Amino acid sequence: MFRTINIKPASSQILARRRLFHASPWAKETVAEKVSGAADKVNKTVGKKLADAIDTGEKLTHKAKETFESTKEEATEKARKAEAESKEKAEKLKEDVKKSW
Repeated sequence: MFRTINIKPASSQILARRRLFHASPWAKETVAEKVSGAADKVNKTVGKKLADAIDTGEKLTHKAKETFESTKEEATEKARKAEAESKEKAEKLKEDVKKSW
């Protein structure tokens, strides 16, 4: 009586073991494939971050260039006004000196 309950066919035990061995998708990958996949993921992540950093640097450079150009234009304009005013004052001073002699 006990003998019939405990005995299982050998083929069912082998099939059960085979199914357990390949039950997860990770069991299908080798260690080299896992390392390669992880390295690829890290490479892509780092690449995206570096691309974002380069884009940010380009934007900042462009803004700095615009600011510098506008500041340069303002300084040039102020210099021209100061030059014109100084020429006017010099002419006025010459006229005053001629009048006083």
